[in-house]
Amino acid sequence: MRGCAANISKPGRPLYKPNSWKNAVSSLYDFNIPRLERVILTARESMGRNDPLALVFLLALVTAPLVVLRVVPVQEEHYVLLNACSALGVLLLLSWWLDCLGHRLVVTDRRTIFRKGLLSKYTNEVLHSHVRNIQISQSVFQRLMHVGSIGISSSGQAGIEIFIRGIPNPYDVKSIIDQYRFGEPVLGTDAIGDAKQYQHPVA
Repeated sequence: MRGCAANISKPGRPLYKPNSWKNAVSSLYDFNIPRLERVILTARESMGRNDPLALVFLLALVTAPLVVLRVVPVQEEHYVLLNACSALGVLLLLSWWLDCLGHRLVVTDRRTIFRKGLLSKYTNEVLHSHVRNIQISQSVFQRLMHVGSIGISSSGQAGIEIFIRGIPNPYDVKSIIDQYRFGEPVLGTDAIGDAKQYQHPVA
């Protein structure tokens, strides 16, 4: 399974060519973003990079019973049990993948939009001018994998309004939002490693 992709425009270049709207944001029509509003970054929640141990466990749950069935003769009751374990692993992987697919973060030059859900959808957005605080949390392993959780709160609401886990390069996301909050990029000391990737699109 691939993690979510975070697409960042290169500094020093136009964010979009005049006729590149469809190519740049072809999957963002349901966000109702005006043509004059520029999309800076899109990201989805990651799977493998955010929780690789869970991914390895689920892959083993799917494949190990199939390997056992192929190389070891088993009785009928064990055959049913091993197939059930493999099917459970497939269902858990599919559920996790759909959950990650349904969490989408979009940063434009005016606001940050969070969309959750595939069929029934929940959307929340915060204008950059209203952002009061940006929180980033990373475990040691997440820092090595360049993923983390990001929470955004605004001056008009108490608590966190937008929260999403497993975003690639969360300090890049923060620096882009800060650029439009304060008028210039702001990178903290902990963001130096991630900021080196800011000059190239993140796969």
